[in-house]
Amino acid sequence: MSRLHAFIALSLAVLVNCGSLENKTSAATRLTNDLAELLGMAGLVVEATVQATSVQTDTRNGIPLTLAVLKVHRVYKGDVAPESEITVESFGGFNGTQTVIACGQPQFNAGDRSLLLLAKSSANPMNWRVLGGDIGQIILSEDKDGQTVARRAIG
Repeated sequence: MSRLHAFIALSLAVLVNCGSLENKTSAATRLTNDLAELLGMAGLVVEATVQATSVQTDTRNGIPLTLAVLKVHRVYKGDVAPESEITVESFGGFNGTQTVIACGQPQFNAGDRSLLLLAKSSANPMNWRVLGGDIGQIILSEDKDGQTVARRAIG
């Protein structure tokens, strides 16, 4: 296990065992900026890679919804099998005439690898949403020496 994965696993174990909050999530509302609270609220915490994205424009509120299909590599919390695919939705995207940017929402690009704190979508229980918007997305990449670097995905 790499040092990064050991650190993530230990951090999650400590934070999850500190007590969980009532499962209250909201689509575009940032409930808290506290990562420990978000970990407690998360139904799923995974390391995953974006396989593809698409935009759904016929949403009930008129805001485009980006659907990202992600391949799960590691599961830190929750009941999803590694190597399975999940769909994560976020507000914003191309609506046919213009690109709608929803500030504070996570950004998904094919090939990106992230650590994600997720909750079930209230609009579609087959999908997931990133908790805390971009706060619940930590981008993982490699530096010039091949070491994994984690950074917050502030959108």
